[in-house]
Amino acid sequence: MKLTKTILFAAFCFILPFVSHAQSYEVGFLGGGINYQGDLADGVIVLKETQPAYGLVLRYSPLSFISVRLGYVQGRIVGDDLNSSNADIRKRGFKIASNIRELSVLTEWHLPSYGKSTMGIFKPSVTPFLFAGVGFASGDGKPQAPADRYPDPFPEFNATSNFISIPFGGGIKFHFAENFATSIEWGMRATFSDYVDGVSTNANPLKNDYYMLGGITFTYVIDGGGDNPFRR
Repeated sequence: MKLTKTILFAAFCFILPFVSHAQSYEVGFLGGGINYQGDLADGVIVLKETQPAYGLVLRYSPLSFISVRLGYVQGRIVGDDLNSSNADIRKRGFKIASNIRELSVLTEWHLPSYGKSTMGIFKPSVTPFLFAGVGFASGDGKPQAPADRYPDPFPEFNATSNFISIPFGGGIKFHFAENFATSIEWGMRATFSDYVDGVSTNANPLKNDYYMLGGITFTYVIDGGGDNPFRR
């Protein structure tokens, strides 16, 4: 947790001098839900295992069609063999819960807007966008197993709590007031780790874990000088 806070503070201090002279930037928060796919998840997504997630957003927009976004998000992933459709997996009886914390740097590509501001007069707009980037995440997964059948299987020998994620996805942005915007988005987080949930060799060591994050952002838009890309 201390490492995550240190990285977040250092990244903020690094980007702030550049943002202060940018054409525009935004600061705000994100709220939504997180789910995961891994050794204790049955199918693409188990809706009942979706958990709340929240975070902070800092967005720098040098051009009307592109933005760079620094984000911090945290949530809790859960998995339970009892939710599986496979009787053998239900009998295994593993379950996990892990608090995920992620710091990411994303590039957003803004598609053509519907409703544009012209001649310095604000007009609400709707803009679809795509995003991709890199994230640095940590978890504190503590898998549990029935003690009568699996004596002390966890933690596994090679288990690690830190990993790199590759976020990608898309959404729709609503710039509804001159200094306020909101967006709805959904994205995947591919990882290079099979220990997002703390389980690998005792389940499926041949496939890495990934997690999904969807939510709503609400941001305050600040004109940093020059041609504000949100006033088109």
